[in-house]
Amino acid sequence: MRRQQQAAFGVLLFMIIFPAWTIGQEPDGERPSVLSAETLFAPDKVVNVEIEVEDEDWDLLRKQGRSMTLALGKELPEKPFTYVPANITINGQRIEQVGIRKKGFLGSLSEDRPSLKIKFSEFRKQSPIEGLSRLTLNNNKQDPSRLNQYLSYRLFNEAGVIAPRCNFAKVTVNGKYLGIYSNVESVKKPFLARFGDDDGALYEGTVVDFFEDRLRRFESKNTNADYKDLQKVARILSEKPIDLDQLEGMVDLEAFLKFWAIESLIGFWDGYTNNQNNFFIYRNPVNKKFNFIPWGLDSSFTYQMPIPPFKIPHRTVHSQAILANELYKIPAIQTRYHKTFQNILNEHWDETALLRQVEQAKNLIENHIMEGHEGFAEDVKRVQDFIRSRRTALSREIEAWPVKITTPPRRPFYFEKVGEAQADFSTNWFEKTPKTDPPVGTTDMMLTMNGELVVLTEVSVYVEPDKNRPEVNGKRPPSLVFTGKRKRDGKPILIGVGLDDQDFRPSKEGEVRVEGIYIEGNPLFFFAAMAMGRAQFVLTSGKVRFRKAARAVGGEVEGTIQLDILRTSEPN
Repeated sequence: MRRQQQAAFGVLLFMIIFPAWTIGQEPDGERPSVLSAETLFAPDKVVNVEIEVEDEDWDLLRKQGRSMTLALGKELPEKPFTYVPANITINGQRIEQVGIRKKGFLGSLSEDRPSLKIKFSEFRKQSPIEGLSRLTLNNNKQDPSRLNQYLSYRLFNEAGVIAPRCNFAKVTVNGKYLGIYSNVESVKKPFLARFGDDDGALYEGTVVDFFEDRLRRFESKNTNADYKDLQKVARILSEKPIDLDQLEGMVDLEAFLKFWAIESLIGFWDGYTNNQNNFFIYRNPVNKKFNFIPWGLDSSFTYQMPIPPFKIPHRTVHSQAILANELYKIPAIQTRYHKTFQNILNEHWDETALLRQVEQAKNLIENHIMEGHEGFAEDVKRVQDFIRSRRTALSREIEAWPVKITTPPRRPFYFEKVGEAQADFSTNWFEKTPKTDPPVGTTDMMLTMNGELVVLTEVSVYVEPDKNRPEVNGKRPPSLVFTGKRKRDGKPILIGVGLDDQDFRPSKEGEVRVEGIYIEGNPLFFFAAMAMGRAQFVLTSGKVRFRKAARAVGGEVEGTIQLDILRTSEPN
């Protein structure tokens, strides 16, 4: 919203004192309103962000990435992203010499449309936006509707959970339009100040939980985060029975019950209580208690996970995290959680209001969706269907309360490197998995496992649509597959990696990052065991470069690939 027109003297005085916050008068005599958090997070507005950055800096930024080996290792990895200087214009107001970097963990990384962090004071001291020190712009790579974060953060806030604000942004870099992003409030001092004291210990959680041998995967976000408070929570949760009074002295349980109930209600499979991921915890200096803060909410409003076990066991009670799992074993907490869940369902899950929000958001952004992103309308329908069906889907568990939790908390896994694979390959595009003899394609693949060379026979290589990933614009993204048999025992070996469509092309610029899976034995048996939680993940992570990449039946595909083979750690 624009502020009321100022008197001429006031405008001039403001421009003299605060030149970085203004751009002068518009031709019609009006000037843009001063940028503030309040205006930039207005739910009925789309923020316009134009970025100017040197081409070589932009190439450096967008090509930075993470390997799964480092991102999900036993220790917290070093940060792979670096700030480069840029000038930005936000809703017509120019801010010079800001820092801009790529952001994201694994699933949201993109070279063409990277998620971005913009830090105003990285290269010079300035505070151009009242109530903000930086911008967080998420590309919604895993959410074609662009609605999941917008709706989820809004629901958390309306229910009284400490949570960022979120709306939409149009993002342009060097004149190239990148599409609609989520504009999410950064969890930094200005955010914390909105809820009281901003000087407490802040940690970010990424595939981590309160197990004493896993605590170092919490990322300390300020100098007050020294891990001693985390160790105390971990010790309390390791004792049986749990001392609830001690725990309540460390964690704001009423606030956590709300946070937990909403994660479950919106089907957020990638949050703390289900996947031990995408959250912040903040220890408020006033009451010395931890509060949980939601983050990375693009994987919400869904009934299914994209990774095994695919279906979430209990819709009303996400319980893989140790805090949720151990609390739920206490009858008094079961009762409190049930009451909290029903209150949120009855008071804040208003289907009519939510569907109205969907329609309003759709009308705001649909004309700004990039050409070629036709999956938008279909995915909006997915969100609408979830809202309409969610109450009915929950009713059986609610009526049969309490839900019975039979599994213990999951100890967060990490990956250990166990092998390598590299190859030059030549093959073709297949619309269906080829069933030919002799095998298709040629490759000189060299595979080592646990330091030993694995000799393969009957080697095959082909490219096909990835059956395990959803369609984008009417087609599934590509999958590059290597198969063969281990010579010493005839056991089948499969190595498959997935690609985004934009990465499946001949490249003179360099390699593209890929992730995939390694399977020993019959793939059908493996996937069945994995779906039941009885198979260990063995994944691949690396880079591929294509010399030829034709997406048509029989089209030529050639290139080189280099992969690390990673096995999940055994629980201990």
